[in-house]
Amino acid sequence: MRHGNSSSRGRLSSLMTRISALAALLMTSSLTALITAPAHAASSDSSSARSAQHSPIRNAGHGSLARRGIGGGMQCVTFARAETGIELSGNAANWWDNAAGIYDRGATPAPGAILNFRANGRMRLGHVSVVRSVVSPREILIDHANWSSRGGISRSVSVVDVSPENDWSAVRVRLGGTENYGAVYPTYGFIYTRPAGSQPEIRTASAEPIPELNAPPADLRNSPVRALARGAAHRHVYQVAMAPAPKHIKLALPTHSFADSLANKQQATH
Repeated sequence: MRHGNSSSRGRLSSLMTRISALAALLMTSSLTALITAPAHAASSDSSSARSAQHSPIRNAGHGSLARRGIGGGMQCVTFARAETGIELSGNAANWWDNAAGIYDRGATPAPGAILNFRANGRMRLGHVSVVRSVVSPREILIDHANWSSRGGISRSVSVVDVSPENDWSAVRVRLGGTENYGAVYPTYGFIYTRPAGSQPEIRTASAEPIPELNAPPADLRNSPVRALARGAAHRHVYQVAMAPAPKHIKLALPTHSFADSLANKQQATH
């Protein structure tokens, strides 16, 4: 009888051990699925975003990331990729070189194009923004992220070209909530969504005058470029000052020479 009880207890103990092992396995599987689920979801979202990034101006002003409410902590490059469909990697300061041979680049603004800021003392990694609309040859509106607030998205921000040649190599960005514009930032130009070499760039024949703005708090271009810009500005002022008078204005010209006047005066005294 004792032997039977001992066998029953042994089978029960073995059964309980198996049940414990099975429960532990189920708990481990559930925990693993719980941990890995967000990563798979993020991967799925990234794949969906990449598959939707082939219509260059489709999302201009209404990016897919912004629509999903993912605004906190967004980088400018992430925003620009989502808005335009341009597939470039690396820091913003490297996009201009990385786009060579892949996307057209130029100095003429166009809706949906990317305005690429150079690295400078304030922005070591550069910056990229998306052209929302072209206001004039000297002004555009942009959408961008991580500029006025960390990770925040700003839309319809005015940017003015202050380069001497109207080639958008130096710009000023309007300060939020004011009529003033900030520092002078050096830029590379525009990266277009079309493939490289697909369309020639058309430039205006002459540069438009630089709009009158508040004095810049800083000029972040390097010293040689600043010196060249000042020289170009001075040449422009000199050319305006020395421009010929309009044809309808008649200038009073002397009818005799200074020597004749002096001779007449001497004759009058004798």
